[in-house]
Amino acid sequence: MIVCGGHSIMTSNIGIDDTNKFSTIYSESLKSKNIHTEQYGLFGSNLNYHTFYPDVNVKQFNPDEDEFIEPVFRLLSNCIVSKNWVPTEFPEDVLKESMNLLVGQTVNCDHEDDVGNAIGSVKSVYWQDSYIDEETGITIPGGINGVLKIDGVSNPRIARGINMDPPSIHSNSVTVVFYWEPSHQFNELGEFYEKLGTYDENGQLIRRIVTKIVAYKETSLVSHGADPFAQLIKDNKIINPIYANSVYSSFSEKDDIANHISLYDFKINQEIDIMHNTSKISNKGPYNFGESKNKVNTNKMNELEKFFEQLFGQNMLSLAEGSKPNSELALSQVKNLISEKQSLSEAIAQANDNITKLNEEIVSLKQTIDSNKALVNIGEQHLKDVRNHAIEFYKKLNGDKVDENIISLLEADTTSIATLISLSSSYESQLEEKFPLHCADCGSNNINRGSSIDKKENKPSEDKNSESISNSIRNLAKSKSKKVSE
Repeated sequence: MIVCGGHSIMTSNIGIDDTNKFSTIYSESLKSKNIHTEQYGLFGSNLNYHTFYPDVNVKQFNPDEDEFIEPVFRLLSNCIVSKNWVPTEFPEDVLKESMNLLVGQTVNCDHEDDVGNAIGSVKSVYWQDSYIDEETGITIPGGINGVLKIDGVSNPRIARGINMDPPSIHSNSVTVVFYWEPSHQFNELGEFYEKLGTYDENGQLIRRIVTKIVAYKETSLVSHGADPFAQLIKDNKIINPIYANSVYSSFSEKDDIANHISLYDFKINQEIDIMHNTSKISNKGPYNFGESKNKVNTNKMNELEKFFEQLFGQNMLSLAEGSKPNSELALSQVKNLISEKQSLSEAIAQANDNITKLNEEIVSLKQTIDSNKALVNIGEQHLKDVRNHAIEFYKKLNGDKVDENIISLLEADTTSIATLISLSSSYESQLEEKFPLHCADCGSNNINRGSSIDKKENKPSEDKNSESISNSIRNLAKSKSKKVSE
């Protein structure tokens, strides 16, 4: 039926057929009674952030210290968590390094992380070494203990449940983000996931080993945690070591419990590397614990989770912190990869075309070089001859006063052939001016360079035809030497 035009009420047979009459009776009953079914604490326990509380005063906005309780809980232990699901070992050194990350984190109930569900925060943490319980003889592993600061005024039921003896609220669970590595090496990562939670031939549990804790998202009060030692601490000891040891030892290669325990799973843990260490029991693990109606679905979900874990694993698809792998995210990233692959393929094809064109140009240039080798050789020889003539004329012109710097300049590869020709011509002109040609026998300057042969003696003319510039200079030098001696 419709009440006030915006709400409906379903009731059993109350003997009133007239809906208008019932609506009137119901509305009057609400006015006559102060019904507050949601007030479990000072401000209620619902998550309606817009609820108006007329009795709240300004002083209550700043709580006093005596309004808080500060119970101590084991937050995370140096043990293998979730032995029956995704066994994950938390080494002592990794836990100690991460302790300060817990300080200031929110305390929730049952990992419901809505802001209105916060009941307190982690005030401080400290490490507790492993110890043996005196009453039971059970060894309790070392771990991180935390002092929780819980608002008892806003959450009196929580506070009373923790402080009562025995406590009705006694276990804790953290949400932790971490890096890990496999305990055993396999050829394929998929083989590791297939054997995760089973035992090798030496009785060692195949598990994940945490290498670094990145963050703690929150911590929650729960019925029981996947870390069975994560319990309320009193007198520096966990309150129920027998339960912790029973649960932790149940999943052991030493105990044949497959025929003694049948467990059923109605929840699917979909956390991968961001996990709550809250107890969740699955048919898939080191043992097959009976049959369940949802076994098929559980196995399918396990396979899907393993596939996603591989798909978003190392050097594979990326996953933002706090995100959960799912088919939509995987499909989106795969589409992006296909698009990038197509773009890269086009770029590679274009690059190959450019390489082909460049190779053709290289072949053409090589052919041009081969066809011009003869001209290059002639040019190199001509350059060498011009250089040698320039050096020869310079040395003859200066005699013993040769400047080695000029010789280096003439020999340098950077000196152009035009410069060498100019210098050679200049040196030759200066040489002829300084040492003009004349006849060594008669001293006459009326001489020339002939190319004919004296027919009478059938030999080259000794005074004109074959005399080189260098021979003339040598004869001139001898003549001057003879005059000086006379």
